Amino acid sequence: MPVNPGLERLVDIQAQLSAVATSYASNLVVSVQANFTDDRLTANLSSGWYRLPRDQQDRLAADLLGRSQSLEFTTLELSDPDGAMVARSPVVGQAMVIVQRQPPPEVPVPERPRYRITIDR
Repeated sequence: MPVNPGLERLVDIQAQLSAVATSYASNLVVSVQANFTDDRLTANLSSGWYRLPRDQQDRLAADLLGRSQSLEFTTLELSDPDGAMVARSPVVGQAMVIVQRQPPPEVPVPERPRYRITIDR
């Protein structure tokens, strides 16, 4: 059965990004999405991103940017398990832009009202 060359390349890209991330924590890179037309790479990270100290988040993002550029991608986005962007490649400068370092606060579900008010017209 023939192997899809695009799929094979994606598997290789994910393996390379996972190898970079392994020095920070295991299983950080969950999946990757590549848009070869726009040279855009998105790496979906586990919640382990939020457990890394600030300096390690900076270094990990920089290392992933370096690897993505060596793979000829001009844009890199990192997202959390919910799909929210946590970092992106710079438009100006060299350093990754970290958008979110901590998980967003959980919003409690409001209680159902105890009484129902009806208005007669």
